[in-house]
Amino acid sequence: MNIPSYGFEELKWGEILKYQANTYPEDSAVVDLEQSIRYTYAEFNKRVNRCANMLRSFGVHKGDKICIFMNDRVEYLELFFGGSKIGAITIPCNYRFTEGEVIRQMQHSGCDIFVYSTDAKKVAENVIAKLPSTTKAIIEVGEESGSKCLSYEGSIRNHTGDEPAIEETLYGSDTVLIIYTSGTTGIPKGVIQTHRSLLGWTFNSFYESTATREDRILNPYPMFHFGGLIMSAQALFTGSSNIILGKFQLDKFLDVIEKENITMFAAVPTIIHAINNLPQEIKNRYDMSSVRTFLTSSAPLYQETYMSFTQQWPHIKIISMYTATEFYFTCLRDRDQSRKVRCVGKAAFGNEIKIFDESGTEVKKGNIGIVYGKGISLFAGYYKNEGANQKAFLNDWFTCEDVGYFDEEGYLYLVDRAKDMIISGGENIASVEVENILLQNPSIFECAVVGVHDEEWGERVHAVVSLKEGETATPEEIMEWCKGKIAGYKRPRTVSIINELPKNPTGKILKRELRDRYNKSDK
Repeated sequence: MNIPSYGFEELKWGEILKYQANTYPEDSAVVDLEQSIRYTYAEFNKRVNRCANMLRSFGVHKGDKICIFMNDRVEYLELFFGGSKIGAITIPCNYRFTEGEVIRQMQHSGCDIFVYSTDAKKVAENVIAKLPSTTKAIIEVGEESGSKCLSYEGSIRNHTGDEPAIEETLYGSDTVLIIYTSGTTGIPKGVIQTHRSLLGWTFNSFYESTATREDRILNPYPMFHFGGLIMSAQALFTGSSNIILGKFQLDKFLDVIEKENITMFAAVPTIIHAINNLPQEIKNRYDMSSVRTFLTSSAPLYQETYMSFTQQWPHIKIISMYTATEFYFTCLRDRDQSRKVRCVGKAAFGNEIKIFDESGTEVKKGNIGIVYGKGISLFAGYYKNEGANQKAFLNDWFTCEDVGYFDEEGYLYLVDRAKDMIISGGENIASVEVENILLQNPSIFECAVVGVHDEEWGERVHAVVSLKEGETATPEEIMEWCKGKIAGYKRPRTVSIINELPKNPTGKILKRELRDRYNKSDK
């Protein structure tokens, strides 16, 4: 007898949404604040099915790629879940990218369907002109204003809300998402997430956060960012209500927490730092009594930030996580926050963490080494990048090249991260990518980009340059020159011009020395 294979690892994302819609149809699923849209699970699933059937009508099949260049809105989730129901792969693209950055990602990933929002139309039109002739459809999301491209709303309106017919067998090991993350080489890497690995990541997230069906989860992260998609996925996986903030503004964020009775929200430490620094009369103005849990990751939660927040809102549990797009490493629960300073916690459920030295030998507790992990949330490798795969894996163990150690209780501490990565406002910025742009400036001879401490953003991008003989330039001119050549959040916010960059005997620029120098001079 041929018994079909089921079980947790064969669960697909489309099945998760179908279950919620069938079992709890009237529960709140998604709230899109900027569009004033509220969907129950039944309503949202019907929209997703219309989207899936639309994609099928354009000839989308299992393995085809849907590239999304769009702001934060409910249609993003419709495309992800709709694509997942028919075996398509979602490729998010940062809506702050320049034309060149979008095209580079489209060319690397391959693009069968290109979807953009009206507010990104100016850049999108230039991208469209360079898409391959094999592109199956180009769709605009937003106002129906006579666009030459297909209207998303007009198109899904013409299709049924019934579950789509599945022609190809779908498996838990099928790719459902390729999301690009900057690497230390400066070349964005496509992180492959299967139904199974994304489910493991999401399970880690909701298990450690103790999310329930009764929660109202505020998601302030952009959808092109893994944090934005995973927060929404977590909410819909648990049957919670997913509130999409849209464009971030601090007063808007706090106002929504109160008016929407938010019970759980996520935020990078820079947001919490900004809240802490508000005048006391403004902090007192907002009611956060509904909130029970605050989740944070992407950058260190400094003890001063933690203490200041808990003094104002002692009832809110804080859970900090050490995560990457590729893997959910560890979680530090609320009960340990005050006694484990600058600690990232213990391995998340279903995962294992070890520390190895450079020879691949496991080190003892208390000794510093490279942090590796494996488990249910581990991604399926980098897309078309075998060199990155070989560098990131030691047999079955994955590393972001972060350096850390275990204390006697088995809690993990990080002492350094991927050596040249800058984390500004929760966004990963590869220094080499910025350097590659700066070196196109005709006045610049050499440059190095480092992260320096910033009160608002955690770190800011600082460029150290030397000029070609006979050339002149000011820091302000260099910063102005960068505009339009790279996304705004990656551009240098400060520039130092020096005669010669420090190097080791082999000629390698000593970035650690520059980081130390300019972090000290910044204080």
